[in-house]
Amino acid sequence: MKVSKYKKYYSANIEVLRQKGREYYRKNKNIILEKLRARRASNPVSHNAAHRAYNAEYRAKNPQRIRNFRLKNKYGLNQGDYEAMLSAQGGTCAICGTGTPGGRGSFKVDHNHADGKIRGLLCSNCNTGLGLFKDSVFNLAKAVEYLTKERA
Repeated sequence: MKVSKYKKYYSANIEVLRQKGREYYRKNKNIILEKLRARRASNPVSHNAAHRAYNAEYRAKNPQRIRNFRLKNKYGLNQGDYEAMLSAQGGTCAICGTGTPGGRGSFKVDHNHADGKIRGLLCSNCNTGLGLFKDSVFNLAKAVEYLTKERA
């Protein structure tokens, strides 16, 4: 397969291009958002109740397909990878060991927000807890210290 010169340039300069995009957005945020609002107002079809109802119906009829799509796009996993991870964890949360995922009925994929590396599968409560502590070892250690002191 032939790779275009534009793709080669993009892949060689991806960080510079992303930085330029971020700077452009920061400088022109209000203009960009105004144009977006105007486009939505002039094209209500994509934002009307019938369109939202169609999307809701599709999601209700195809939950596994949507889940697989999200796993692949967000984490690079397919259903087999997910099942293998869950099996390796004994079918339980990697932190608390519960077999009940809670939330929307499946264990959440926990990942490092800095590099995207997947750490494991968590129940809804543990995933929320890590998020509220901002994945900070320091904050978690302070929480353990607080709870330990309170019990003494």
